[in-house]
Amino acid sequence: MQEIHIKDKTIKLKESNEVWMPTRFGIALGELILEGARPNPRVLELGVGSGVLSILCGMWGTKVTALDINMAALELTEENWKLNGLPQENLEVRYSDLFSGMDENDVEGYSLLFSNPPTFPGLPPDYLLRKSRDEWEFAGNDGRLVLDAVITQGSSWLKTGGRMVTIATSKQGWNQTVELMDKHWKKWKILRTEDLPLADYYDPYIELWVQKSKKENQVRIFKKNGKWQQRLYFIEAFKN
Repeated sequence: MQEIHIKDKTIKLKESNEVWMPTRFGIALGELILEGARPNPRVLELGVGSGVLSILCGMWGTKVTALDINMAALELTEENWKLNGLPQENLEVRYSDLFSGMDENDVEGYSLLFSNPPTFPGLPPDYLLRKSRDEWEFAGNDGRLVLDAVITQGSSWLKTGGRMVTIATSKQGWNQTVELMDKHWKKWKILRTEDLPLADYYDPYIELWVQKSKKENQVRIFKKNGKWQQRLYFIEAFKN
């Protein structure tokens, strides 16, 4: 079991080898969610993982809808919600391929949407039945599948004035992200940027990103102190 500390909150988490556990930048996203917290929102998370960010919001006493395509993640989120003593009636987990688990009753029903999207480029052989934790990190062409869904569809589920918080990365193509944000959100900004060394599991994609950087004249990855790095962009947007 892990204990995760986000500002003044301590969250207990059971672990699973089928689910990604919180990263440093995932915890940073939680801090930014808290900084913009509003009283009693109804919140929606796409890609719930261990449940840490949904649990963080549940500690406000709010109702959370948690979406994931990984059934193990949904089961773990329910276990961790109970582990932290939160009311079961305040959590609804839904199996969902992107936003497929939503329906017309959910339109404009939420005050907050957040997501820490996966970023591996490409997809495993079986899109819906993946065999390992790492395979759940694959996110289509340029690793943008979940990020693009959040940007292009996210406002549908938010009330007027509702808030969206997510993370984009340079390796996904920052220019493309800016174009989509400008198109779908009139009011948005970068809350924070962070340069982060690439973990070893990104090694197979380094040459791909280097070639794309040259072709597109935009920096996807870069070297600092002899190590390949990416830039993280923590994004906030509001529905007008």
